Amino acid sequence: MRLLPADELGSRIITQARPHLPADDERLVNLEAALKRNNNLLTPDLRELAVSTLHAAQQAEEAERARVCSFSQIIAASVVIMTVIAALFAAWGYVVPAVAEKFCFTPPEGMVCPIGHSAQGSDLLLVLFIGALAAALAGAVSLRSMRGTSGPYRIAVLLLVLRLPVGALSAALGILLISGEFLPGLSSLDSEAQIVAWAAAFGILQETVTRAVDKQGQLVLDNVRAPNRGFEH
Repeated sequence: MRLLPADELGSRIITQARPHLPADDERLVNLEAALKRNNNLLTPDLRELAVSTLHAAQQAEEAERARVCSFSQIIAASVVIMTVIAALFAAWGYVVPAVAEKFCFTPPEGMVCPIGHSAQGSDLLLVLFIGALAAALAGAVSLRSMRGTSGPYRIAVLLLVLRLPVGALSAALGILLISGEFLPGLSSLDSEAQIVAWAAAFGILQETVTRAVDKQGQLVLDNVRAPNRGFEH
């Protein structure tokens, strides 16, 4: 800023401040008006106002970046927590066969489980895996609507990874709801293929939850503004 000529310094400060301050910010409005009267010449009496405007813009930019980092940390923590829950759930199914039995059904022909005709830990593991697989496929499809960012942020990647444990747990919860006759018209499944198919369907349904998180993530990224970009609400 010391090297710039006085007739360029004012416009440079306006360029840096405008993306991060509201259009009705009093400092920005006063500085733009004063520079317009002085043919963009930053006179000594305007330097204090210019410094105040630039400082406010820098603080706003830091706050924008802090929100992005905070959101990234929340998503990363959610991925870890959901993954741990899914892993503990799978281990519980191996240790306690009665847990795995909740994912089996008893049509007139006999017990039907995701794998075979007797409850075992691998039944729960298969349901979790199918749910994660279906969520991964749904996440791949959702890539068409995702936008990249020029900043050093990995929110989009974290949101894709979040789909895996959410899809696994959604599949397990969905099968439990069917087993408990919670869903009208779905009191029992008659074959292994039906159980796996419904696990895949519930894995895809996690998109209804993660899509809302996607929108929030994109909104947070959009609020790290570049020149000529407005404010998002």
